[in-house]
Amino acid sequence: MSSMDFSSMTVVELRKQAKQLGIPLKAGMNKKDIVEHLTRVTGSQISMEENREPAVSEPEKDTEPAVEEAAPVTEAEPEPAPAADVSASAVPDSEPAADVSEKQAQEKNQFRAAWHSPANAPARQGPTYGSRPSWQAPTAARGAADPYNRTPTQPRKPAAYAPRFGPDASQDTGTSTVEERPATWHDSSFATRGGFGPRRTESPVPAQRPRSEVPVYEAPRPQTSFVSSRSYPGDTNSLRREGAQELPALSDLLADTELGDCEGIFEMHPDGYGFLRTPTFLPSNRDVYVSIPQARRYGLKTGDMVTGKLRPPRDGDKYMSLLYVTTINGKNADEPITRTPFDELTPVYPRTRLKLDDPAHPEIRFLDLITPVGLGQRALCLYPAAADKVRYEISLVNAITSLNPDVVCIMLLIDRTPEDVTMIRSQTTCQVLASTFDQSPEMQLRLVDMVQERSQRLAELGKNVVLIVDSITKLVKTYTISAAQQLRNSSGTVNPASLFRAKKLFGAARSLNEGGSLTIFAAMDVDTGNKVDDTVVEEFRQSATLEVVFDAAIARKNIFPPINIQYSRSRQGDLFLSEQEREGRDLLREMLASSPAPAAVQQLNTMISSIPDNRDMLLKVKDLAALMTRGK
Repeated sequence: MSSMDFSSMTVVELRKQAKQLGIPLKAGMNKKDIVEHLTRVTGSQISMEENREPAVSEPEKDTEPAVEEAAPVTEAEPEPAPAADVSASAVPDSEPAADVSEKQAQEKNQFRAAWHSPANAPARQGPTYGSRPSWQAPTAARGAADPYNRTPTQPRKPAAYAPRFGPDASQDTGTSTVEERPATWHDSSFATRGGFGPRRTESPVPAQRPRSEVPVYEAPRPQTSFVSSRSYPGDTNSLRREGAQELPALSDLLADTELGDCEGIFEMHPDGYGFLRTPTFLPSNRDVYVSIPQARRYGLKTGDMVTGKLRPPRDGDKYMSLLYVTTINGKNADEPITRTPFDELTPVYPRTRLKLDDPAHPEIRFLDLITPVGLGQRALCLYPAAADKVRYEISLVNAITSLNPDVVCIMLLIDRTPEDVTMIRSQTTCQVLASTFDQSPEMQLRLVDMVQERSQRLAELGKNVVLIVDSITKLVKTYTISAAQQLRNSSGTVNPASLFRAKKLFGAARSLNEGGSLTIFAAMDVDTGNKVDDTVVEEFRQSATLEVVFDAAIARKNIFPPINIQYSRSRQGDLFLSEQEREGRDLLREMLASSPAPAAVQQLNTMISSIPDNRDMLLKVKDLAALMTRGK
């Protein structure tokens, strides 16, 4: 074919023609380069034909085909059928070069007819699919009838096929054979294909060998292999051999590192993460960071006691981080946590009495006789300026902790001096959480919220909690100052929002029907001459279930405890008292009501010193009343 014939073809036709002639083309060649390459190669082939020896004159040579290198026909391809009166017979050797070009032009027309009319395509075209020729059909559909035989179909794997590599290669099935892979033009070397001539279609098939004779690839074994120290049933790890060094367990790894133990009260940030606070419940540089996934996984809430392992801070970190959680509120972290939120628990009136008849603290026995305290009551203690408030609170805390070991006692001090905090902590046995007057209002309110949440978490677990707050009056003032700093109202007035937040803390005291309780002793300052304090007292008196009034006149006479018996009262106190105890309490109050307040306190102190048990005193109050009547 001439250069003009090649120029009249499209790029697709040129590439197909090159494949028929066995001329390889490079990827990315344009039409001009393809035409020049085909012209150069076909021209060299034609010149080789002309330089050959002249054709023989014997008649038997006339039927021999032309040089096979010019138009090869593979053994796997069928003979092409005639189309459009074009003969596909080979060109005799005696024909000149012009006849060869005419034959190639006829083959070109034959290819065009097959391209535009698949129905009239020659037998060499193979099966078609719709309007597309067979070479455009899916690979699976072409099969062995591929007209161009570019990649002969590989035989399927036998049923008993086994891989040559991997752990299963060492198991001999006895019936598997080596997969045959025919060679293609890119698999053969340049010399085997004979340069740029027609490619060789005969694919050398390797001799089949039994599966046992096939060499099995085996990776080089390391000198020391590491395997887990844990063994599992059915473990067939090929690396488990004699002399292998086993990996240490997780506990051994943690023991060898710099990880340390941590414990703290969890405080959740509004964004979802949190920190484990120190025993003071206030932020510090020793806090431990808890990530959001850990807080969500264990369902942590503010006030939960969390223990676990921590890692030191890395470069750029400000806090230490929690690596994993060990226990939550004393329970294993792996156990499912089933707890009802505090607000969804059922509040009921107290039905269990708090033991306060401690012989070591007669002033607390005085309170137990006049106003018995039940678990879950909201007790409001009104202290005048002359009363020794700190002394009475210390005696109350020590009596609760000594007589009620199953009760968790917490003392919250708000806006106190550092000296008072140190003295109270040294004389009490409970947990004392305090905020001093030099701290910011936001920090003090943060501590109050943490203590409230911690008390509620303990009540959710079914524990009895006693919270002593000193004082509600200072708490309301702190809320008011915080609101004044945010320009919501002026200082020196009562903010309704401040009363609401203080009532939220005081109203959390309740006895729960599902178990557990929260008892609050809230101290309030009275007789200060400040109208704000009087307003706060009147607001909280309505919601208190127990009220203890301290008298300044009794305190000035140096009588302890300075409790006004007539004004002190307890609501629903009959629920946790027996009938005889109720009768004895009413008779005792009537007997002391006829005496002035200081004298009544002295008479009751005399009775307490003579009888060591309050229950016996209430049962014998009739006899005592008769003796007192005779003495008069």
